[in-house]
Amino acid sequence: MSFFFMGRVLAALSDGAFIRRAVGVGVRIVAVVLAIISLLELPAAGSLMSDPDTAGVVRFGLCIFAVLMLVRAYMLVHVCWIRAVHVEACQEGSFTVIPIAAVCIRLVGEIVATLLLCTGVAVGLVIFFAAGSVSMRIPPNGLTTISGSPLVAAVLNSQGAVTATTGLLVILASALSAFISLLTAYFVAECTSVGMDIASNLRALRWHAEAGNTPPAAGAVRAADGGDAPLA
Repeated sequence: MSFFFMGRVLAALSDGAFIRRAVGVGVRIVAVVLAIISLLELPAAGSLMSDPDTAGVVRFGLCIFAVLMLVRAYMLVHVCWIRAVHVEACQEGSFTVIPIAAVCIRLVGEIVATLLLCTGVAVGLVIFFAAGSVSMRIPPNGLTTISGSPLVAAVLNSQGAVTATTGLLVILASALSAFISLLTAYFVAECTSVGMDIASNLRALRWHAEAGNTPPAAGAVRAADGGDAPLA
């Protein structure tokens, strides 16, 4: 019996199935952590709603805020679970990490977009309902933390005194920030996949040229070399 185990460790790391399973488990762990972080917003909202000095319309806004935090937690968990399945479904091929990286890049964009959209809409609605009943001013410190987006923070800074219009602008800015984040992540993921396709096609063309065979279609090369998992 051999006590030298690094050969088996390296062989396991070279196995695409092991890496896909490990990344899939990691993505599911991230889903649980994100859900817990999202739910940490609820006690603060509940405390404000139970405060007798809180106006009724503000309580309504905080109630919507709490519901959106629950929706955010669900969306984060579900998108991570779906992408974990896609990672584990990546086909075996010459490239092991690149297809996984493409899926994970999309996942990062989807997580950021979800956080920006849900948080921005929740904060915007609270501002919209609270602005008409209480005098509000948000200090410059922590604007990015409150909104989750530099664009939303810029909107709040430009408004000065917070009004109902500010709440609507926060919602619009959050939606735009979420869309830009998603678009950027998908663009980078597609560039990664295109680079893999180019390398696969060049390798296949070189092999067929040396063998004197007719090059196959690009789609056949992609299928033979292992492509991304379904993204639906």
